Amino acid sequence: MNSVIIFLPRAVTIEDVARELAAVGKVSQPAPGAVAVEAGHDRVRLDQADDIARYYDGSELGVVTQVLGEYTAFTAEYLDIGLVKQVIQVAANRWPSVIDDDHGTMLPGGQFLELLATRPDWDWRTGSPGTGPTGG
Repeated sequence: MNSVIIFLPRAVTIEDVARELAAVGKVSQPAPGAVAVEAGHDRVRLDQADDIARYYDGSELGVVTQVLGEYTAFTAEYLDIGLVKQVIQVAANRWPSVIDDDHGTMLPGGQFLELLATRPDWDWRTGSPGTGPTGG
């Protein structure tokens, strides 16, 4: 499994995310604090990640707090990059956000969406665009 970390404003709950993801596919709640979305044979599971800060250095968290102030983080585990891109688009279009592709690029949601729009074939697992505050 691969992971993307989606940082959203503190007020956003997993239930809020689940409601928005209904536009992408069938939504279920596999565990408390988690939501899964399925479309075709693909599935993305999001878990609220309350302890995520320990995995980031101060400059990375500075990007998050500059954009969002207090935040809630969700890890999105996926196999298919197409569906996770849809999940990112839903979240970043709905709320202020910071997206970390876990492969060297961490950007405010709007900038991440711009990157997806200009490079629709981009697969960050095999190559980073090399842009952004922590771009690789």
